[in-house]
Amino acid sequence: MQKIDLRQYKKEQRAKYRERRSQMEPSLRSWKDRLIARRVRGLYQYKDCHTVLTYVSTSSEVDTHEMIQNSL
Repeated sequence: MQKIDLRQYKKEQRAKYRERRSQMEPSLRSWKDRLIARRVRGLYQYKDCHTVLTYVSTSSEVDTHEMIQNSL
């Protein structure tokens, strides 16, 4: 069985999906960002938590700004 370098694999996957996001139409990308945020807000772990830790997204990442605002 072939051994996989996990760090390299993750690096390649991140680059692959970053490229896919950059190729999306802005309206589709925005819609998907809102869909992800809605799914997160629907999780019982999110609903029942007292503390939310997240990152502030950059332009190439899933937009977390609305999720942060809703968590305050």
